[in-house]
Amino acid sequence: MKNFNLKLISLISIQLFVSYSVMAATCKQTVPDSALVKKGTLVMSTNPTLPPLQFVDSTGKLKGMRITLGKEVAKRLCLKPEYIRIEFSAMIPGLQAERWDMINTGIFWNSKRAAMMNMIPYESAAISISVKKGNPLGISKQEDLAGKAVGVEIGGLEEKKLKEIDKNLRAKGLTPINIRVFD
Repeated sequence: MKNFNLKLISLISIQLFVSYSVMAATCKQTVPDSALVKKGTLVMSTNPTLPPLQFVDSTGKLKGMRITLGKEVAKRLCLKPEYIRIEFSAMIPGLQAERWDMINTGIFWNSKRAAMMNMIPYESAAISISVKKGNPLGISKQEDLAGKAVGVEIGGLEEKKLKEIDKNLRAKGLTPINIRVFD
C-alpha cells in the first residue's frame, strides 16, 4: 500500500508539472513591457488593513479577496504578480508617479478620481461603523456618535462622510465627534 501511495503521489506530481508547463508555454503576455513598471510583472499597491478583503496573516503573507483577485488578473495577463504594501494616502500619487501599475484596494469612485485614472467597478460597498462586541455604547444612529472617538482612514469617502455627520450633529447642538484619522 505504501508503494502504491508513493506511485500515486509521483504520478499526480508529474501531471501537475506537465499541466503547469503547458499552461506557461501557451500563455502569451498581452501587455507590452513598455507599459509596465517592471518587465513581465504586474506591480500592484495595496493597503492590507481590511480583512477579509486585504490583510496580512500571522505569517506575514498578504491574503484576502482583493489579493486573490489581483493575482488572477496578473495570471490572465500572463504576468507575475507583485504587491507593494503602502498607506492609502500614497496610492494615487504613487500610481501617477508610475511606482506601480495598478491600485488594488477599495477606492470609492468620484469624478475627480475617475479623471486621474481608470477605475473598474467590481464590488459594491457601504460605509458602516464597527463597535465593540455587544455594542456597550449602544450605537444605533448617527446621533449616538456625538462626543465619541471614531477612527477613519484618511482621504477616503468615509472621512468625508464622517465630517458631514459631525457638522450636522454640531448644527443640532450636539457634542462634536472626536474624529481620529489613520493612514
